[in-house]
Amino acid sequence: MKALADKLKALVKTEAEAFSLFLVGQTSSPNGLFRFFVDSEQPLTLNALAEFTRHVSKKIDEGEFGDHKFTFEISTPGADRPITDIRQLKKHMGRVLEIETKEEQKFEARFTGLEGEVLQLEKLTKGKKKDIPAEAMEMPFSSIKTVTVKITFN
Repeated sequence: MKALADKLKALVKTEAEAFSLFLVGQTSSPNGLFRFFVDSEQPLTLNALAEFTRHVSKKIDEGEFGDHKFTFEISTPGADRPITDIRQLKKHMGRVLEIETKEEQKFEARFTGLEGEVLQLEKLTKGKKKDIPAEAMEMPFSSIKTVTVKITFN
């Protein structure tokens, strides 16, 4: 099954580029269920995801993927999953991120810009006073252990 997983991953990764997508994660199970998570620098529509899934399915049907039955799924990583690729950040400009650094510091910050691989942030201060100014800071993406977009409802 590992060889099949690797072959499917290579297919999804290669074909994703033609759709301006990139692979951000995958899971597989011993019973032959393979899930691939793709994202893009722009908001990803259900129609675009469905079109890509049909395209990959056709490639699988045309290719040599062995005699074992398997199921594959392609989806987005979901709003609650950590961001694993810096390219995912661009579409979240202005939103609040929950960040944990490799030094185990945890904080929330508004994402205000990206220069190369350095995030520009406004660190939010929690407190009873609502007029505490945000602290401007820069942080290399490589120093972040996990980053997720904070989900808020207005």
